[in-house]
Amino acid sequence: MTKKEQLLIITYYMIPYCPTFGNCQRMFFLADTLSKKFDVTIIHFKETEFNLLGQNMSYKSLVFDIKNKFINRFLYRRKSYYLPNSDINQQVIESNFNRFFKNIIKKIYCFFLLEIHNSLSLKAKVWINYIKPDILSFIKKNNIENVIISGPPFALFDAVDFIKKKNRDINVILDYRDPWSMYFNESSFIIKAREKKYLSLSNNIIVFSQEFADDLMSNFKINPTKITLIRNGYSLKNWNKISNKPDNPQITTLNISYVGSIKIALDGHSNPFPLFEAIKDLSDFSDFSLNLIGLSNEDLSLQDQIKKQYDQKINFYGKLSAQESLQKMSVSDVLLIIHDAPDDNSSRYIYPGKYYDYLKSGKFILFIGNGNSLLKRDIEKYNLGLCCFNDKNEIKKALVNVLDLKNSGKLNEFKHDFLDVDIFSREFQNNKIFNILI
Repeated sequence: MTKKEQLLIITYYMIPYCPTFGNCQRMFFLADTLSKKFDVTIIHFKETEFNLLGQNMSYKSLVFDIKNKFINRFLYRRKSYYLPNSDINQQVIESNFNRFFKNIIKKIYCFFLLEIHNSLSLKAKVWINYIKPDILSFIKKNNIENVIISGPPFALFDAVDFIKKKNRDINVILDYRDPWSMYFNESSFIIKAREKKYLSLSNNIIVFSQEFADDLMSNFKINPTKITLIRNGYSLKNWNKISNKPDNPQITTLNISYVGSIKIALDGHSNPFPLFEAIKDLSDFSDFSLNLIGLSNEDLSLQDQIKKQYDQKINFYGKLSAQESLQKMSVSDVLLIIHDAPDDNSSRYIYPGKYYDYLKSGKFILFIGNGNSLLKRDIEKYNLGLCCFNDKNEIKKALVNVLDLKNSGKLNEFKHDFLDVDIFSREFQNNKIFNILI
C-alpha cells in the first residue's frame, strides 16, 4: 500500500478540547475529506477536555499547551459567577485576562490585536509563537509540503510568517472561518497591515462566502486565482443517518426549534428576549413549543425563571451531538435563526449557525435579525420562510403568520426544490481543496 503524503492543519480549537462542535467543525470535516488522500495531522491547543461530541476522528491530533505556569495562570484560569440583570440572573464567565484589560488598556490592546473574540487573541498569539519550534520541527521531520492555517483566532496567521522564513517552497493556505479586519466597521491600520502581510505571504486563501471573497480581493488587491470559495455546508454523511419521518397533519402543535449555539443574554447577536416577550404577549399563541438547542449557559434556575416569567412551553437543551441536533431539526415545523448584529459586518458576509443544515432539512426557516443580511436575501429570494427584525412587535406579526400557515396546511409549501441544496454539502464543497494542494 502506497504511503500517503503528510499534510498539516493548524487551528486553535479541536475536539476533544473544544466546548462546542461548532467551533471546530469546519476543520474537522475538511480533515476528514483530506484524509482520503493525505495523512493529516492537526496541531491545536490543549485546554479543558470535553469529549468527541459524537464524532470519529480520521486524522492525527497533536496538542500543545503552554508549560509556563505563570502564563497559564494569567491567561487561561477561569472562574464563573452571576450578575443580576433585572428579573433574570445571567451567568458570566470571566478570566483573569478579561478582568485585567479594561477601558483604556483594552482600547490600546484592540488597536494591536483586534479580533472577534478579543479575550482569545493574545492567548492565541502567545500560544502560536510558544509552539513555533514544534511546528517547524514537525514540518521538517515529516517533509510537509502543504500547511493549512485556520482562523479565527487570526493570531495563528503569524505562523505563515515564520514558516515561509524557514522554507518558502511550502504551500501555505490561509482559511478564513470569519472576516478579520473587515468584520468591524473600523479597524486600526496595524491590524490591516498585519492581515495584508499574511495574505501576501500565503500561496492560497480559502473563504466561506462569495461576498467576503469579493471585498477581500478589492480591499487587499488580491489576484482572484489565489482565492478558493469553500462554504461551510452540511454533512451529507451525518444527514444520511437521520430517519426522515413524514409530517403528520393530525399534529396541530407548532414545533419551533433554534439549533446551534445560543446564550441567554441581552447582549450578543442572538438575544432571545424579544422573542420571549412576543410569545408572552400572544395569548392565543398557545398550541406551540419553542426549543432552544445548544444552550451555552446551562443554569437550571435561569431556565426556570424564564419559563415562569414568559412561558412554560419554552424548552431548553444543552450541547447535543451532531446526530441529536439533526434529529431535532427533522421533527421541527419551523427552524429559527436569531442573528442581530447592527454594530459589525457579520451579517454582510456570514451565513449564521446551522443555515446549511436548515436548508438540507427542507423545513420552514424563520429568521430574526438584520435587514441587510445575506440570510434575509436568500430566504426572500428562494422563498425559504419569513424574516423579521429582532423586535417584539415584528416577531409577533411573524409568529402569527407562521401559525396561520400551519393551520391552513401551507407551511410545507415552502420547499427548497428550486435551490440546488446538494452543492452545499461539505463533501461537495471540501473536495475543492484538492485543486490548491501540491
